[in-house]
Parts: sequence; C-alpha cells; structure tokens
Amino acid sequence: MDHATQVELTRELFGHIDAKTTCLLDDLTPNPISAFASVERLKREQEILFRNHGLVMGMSCQLPEPGSYMTDDYSGVPILIVRADDGQARAFINVCSHRGSKVVDGCGRGQRAFSCPYHGWT
Repeated sequence: MDHATQVELTRELFGHIDAKTTCLLDDLTPNPISAFASVERLKREQEILFRNHGLVMGMSCQLPEPGSYMTDDYSGVPILIVRADDGQARAFINVCSHRGSKVVDGCGRGQRAFSCPYHGWT
C-alpha cells in the first residue's frame, strides 16, 4: 500500500472514531444461501485458510506441563500437540504412519508416550 493511501485510510478511520460512526452500510446486504451452505465453498476455504497459513491451535497454558496434550482436526488434518520434556510444544499429525488410525483423541496430562491402537507401537 502506498503512503498516500495509508494516510487517507488513517484519516478516514480517525474520522469514524471521532464521529462514532462506521463505514458499514446503512442497509442490509443479503448474501446468497450458498455462501453458508456450499460444500465446494467450504472445501476451498479450508484449503486456503487451513493448509496455506499457520494455525492457532490453542493457548500455551492449555499444555501446562510435560506430557500434556491436546488434539484438533478442525482443519481436516488430525493434529496432536504435546508439551515435551524440554518444555517446548510440538505438533504432529495424529495418525499412525503404518495403518493411518488416529493415535489419540481429546486432551489430557501425564502422557509419557502415545501408542497406535492397532499394533500398540509407540
């Protein structure tokens, strides 16, 4: 963005703050139902938002000690996040590399290792 545009947008923003207004429309703007119910649109949004950018999976305080873990698969990829012994949070794909089954669900504490439910591999 060039400097002149930044200055103009900043002036417009401060004008709205001073006048206690917004730049929103005075009238309703209808959106088509397909914007909310389209499977194709959902897949495109998931691909763009969840696969091409970093994701916030949770707060560090949710993994308070080594062995704490949480899982997530809202992105379409099952993810396991673990607090390691060195204090670092680490993320893994939450599937067994042999059979592809999910390793663990939910969240918990005190987990020293994770095992595949199919073979029991750690």
